[in-house]
Amino acid sequence: MHGVKAVMKVNVRCFGSLAEKIGSTVTASLEEGATLRDLLLSLGADPEGISVLVLNGRQVTVEAALQDGDNVMLVPPVIGGYL
Repeated sequence: MHGVKAVMKVNVRCFGSLAEKIGSTVTASLEEGATLRDLLLSLGADPEGISVLVLNGRQVTVEAALQDGDNVMLVPPVIGGYL
């Protein structure tokens, strides 16, 4: 198994326009050592276009490292509504 990278699975929940583009719930497979930025790029999402990134219940940045079985929530910017 020389040269084979370990693969991890990450559970992703998307909201708003991301849910329409990616799906509301997705399981992503990534190489071990991946970050949230890697996850977003693998899903075709712009890392700079996410308002809120939540990893296992805590708000984080795109540089946060992922581990097998992590739970991620992605919230895009929201426009409109009432004040």
